[in-house]
This record gives sequence, structure tokens and C-alpha cells, in this order.
Amino acid sequence: MALVFIDTEFTDLKADALLISLALVSEEGSTFYVELNDHWHEHQCSEFVRENVLPQLNLAEDGMSLSEAALALRSFVESLDGHVEVASDAPVWDSMMLDQLFSASGVPWPGRLQRKFKHVGHLRDDLPDSLFPHHALEDARQLALAWARG
Repeated sequence: MALVFIDTEFTDLKADALLISLALVSEEGSTFYVELNDHWHEHQCSEFVRENVLPQLNLAEDGMSLSEAALALRSFVESLDGHVEVASDAPVWDSMMLDQLFSASGVPWPGRLQRKFKHVGHLRDDLPDSLFPHHALEDARQLALAWARG
């Protein structure tokens, strides 16, 4: 079984939030990162997201449509060995955003990707917030590093 660490960025801390970016980092260091370029608009973002998340995006380099992103993520999951367990420091939000990616795109959920996420919020307990800059890839990497340190 493969273990991957997820982080997502989204428009607001509300039930109708829309996915902006998503990253998965495996224990072995394989990474998947995408920024959605057709699923959200700046006016839908909270002030916090406009100030802290959006300035870090590079849509020209990392942007994909919702369906392209879902297909690419599915391919990434299929490249990993066996079933894939997802670890998150915010499993309710991250699972909602991952589900949104697949359901809104019409791309089927990868069969080997477990739907129940492993809660690893405790990994952040002794780490400074500055290590988590609200960039999905950097935040997922920090979770993977914290896991590796034990």
C-alpha cells in the first residue's frame, strides 16, 4: 500500500467552496500538483485566500482544466504501488475537495484510492505555521517530511 499526503487550497472555508489547487506527495517523494484554471473565479475567494493563496499560484505553468486535472491525478494514482491511502491534516476539507475534483469533472474516482483519509493533524503540533505557506504542494511536502521524521 502506498501512502500519500494531500493538501488542497480552495476559495473559502464554506460548504460551497471550490477547489483551487491540490497536491499529493508520496512517502517515496513522488509528487502531483495542479492548479485549476477553469473551476473558480477570484471574486469567489475569501480575503484570506486572495491575500495568501492566489499570489503563490502559477497558472501558466501549473494550470489545468478540471477534467485534465482529474485525469492526470488518476494517472498519478495508478502509477503508485497497490492501494493508495491518503493522509491529511484536514481530512474533511481535503476529502471534500478531492471528491469535488472527480465528481465535477465526471472522471471516475480511482479504484485503488481509498476514500477514508488518515488524519495526521498531529504532525503539525510542534511545527511553526511558517512551514505551511498555504501552497498545496509545499504544505503536503511538509506533512510528508514530518511523517518521515516520526
